[in-house]
Amino acid sequence: MHLSSTSPPTTGRVRPSASPKSSSRPHRDGLRVQEPIIWHRLTPSTVRTLRLADVWQIGPETESRLIEAGIPDLQTLSTSDPRRVAQALGWSHVRKARYFVAHAQALLTGSPVIVEAPPLPPSPRRYLDIETDTAHRYCWLISVAEEHGEPVQWFSQNGPAGEKRILKQLVEWLDAGPELPVLFYGGPESRMLPERLTAHRLPLPRPLRQATDPYIECFARLRIALPVPARDLKSVAKAIGYAIRHPDLDGFLVAHRYEKWVQGDRNVDIRQLLEYGQDDVLALRALIQWIDDLLRNRDASAL
Repeated sequence: MHLSSTSPPTTGRVRPSASPKSSSRPHRDGLRVQEPIIWHRLTPSTVRTLRLADVWQIGPETESRLIEAGIPDLQTLSTSDPRRVAQALGWSHVRKARYFVAHAQALLTGSPVIVEAPPLPPSPRRYLDIETDTAHRYCWLISVAEEHGEPVQWFSQNGPAGEKRILKQLVEWLDAGPELPVLFYGGPESRMLPERLTAHRLPLPRPLRQATDPYIECFARLRIALPVPARDLKSVAKAIGYAIRHPDLDGFLVAHRYEKWVQGDRNVDIRQLLEYGQDDVLALRALIQWIDDLLRNRDASAL
């Protein structure tokens, strides 16, 4: 079984920090932020209480079949031959079984396990995130981060009426710089951006047509097992030590509050919503750079 378990780097890239009194305000041409990324080492703090069902894609039926086959817990699964796991589940292939074993190992050790290297584009890259209304009809916030430095945002202050302007600003910004690969994480970007650009008769730049989704390449295709049960960006960011500024927010709540703000509710803290978008692209960048380091460490240890 070709699995590689690698401890995460104890240090990471840090963005230039700003004075505690510095601030950024939303404006027509974008928003820039300067808060530093905070890195932590992964620890297996609560993994001893986890069950087989905490392995990604093991549901109640699969858990029961594993128990019946003499694989009653994570410890047993983590040391099992993937062929035995596949046989217990009636599978003719071992790819998913290999991932089950790898994820059990990750949960027990608190360290990521590489099943195979994901085909991610090399650095430099760009990281993109959009926020939509609650019904996913239009985009109101676009956040982009490059490989280093601060993120840029384009923000519609008047709901769908400002969508074309921010989409046009994104296209112009992409066209003005070097053509770099774009990454986004398991969100509406792959569907909505082409749809909304077409709706406004704007071109779809090639980097957006060829964008990579690390959620699919790393996790949905079972290439990297992390020591957490969930795969949403917030959970993954927490696992690698990225400190989300507003962990109580999610995409739907942000969209709902934005709609209230557009309707005139100035009790809504719009800066929090913008920071939510910033954290999405910065967390994605931190994740990809962390995976880069993970793969380099694995390759170096294999020499």
